Amino acid sequence: MKNLNATIGENIRIALAKQGFTQAELAINLGFGKNTISEITKGWRSLSATELVRVTEFFGTSITWFTEEHISEIQNKAA
Repeated sequence: MKNLNATIGENIRIALAKQGFTQAELAINLGFGKNTISEITKGWRSLSATELVRVTEFFGTSITWFTEEHISEIQNKAA
């Protein structure tokens, strides 16, 4: 099992791909620099609770979705 930062980062990448947003668009919406979003999606930087709520509001999903593994969703689409 991955650490939570890595899981959240991976799920942000998945959500960006599914909804057609870029890291730059997410960064602008959240008031982060693009490098910060890159660090988050790589699992190098954690999100505060407030930041995670803002991410969920941007994507219109739950906190729980970001804390569970969803890599199978991408693998199933590729098959």
